Amino acid sequence: RSNAQLLDVQLKRVQKEMDEAIAAHMRKVVFIHGVGNGRLKTEVRKLLSSYSGIRINDGSFSRYGFGATEAEIV
Repeated sequence: RSNAQLLDVQLKRVQKEMDEAIAAHMRKVVFIHGVGNGRLKTEVRKLLSSYSGIRINDGSFSRYGFGATEAEIV
């Protein structure tokens, strides 16, 4: 698979998890994307910003380092 295909698979999973979290009335979801070159983090945050009522934060550094994004459902 190409990098573009892998990114597409990963983003579809993020969308599925967010939709399920919203339906289950969860308050927050943490997505671990790793550090790398930042492409996945950027795309995850772009996708999350398309949802209304979502606050996007860095994940807990002490738990995840720099490689996580927290989506708070408000």
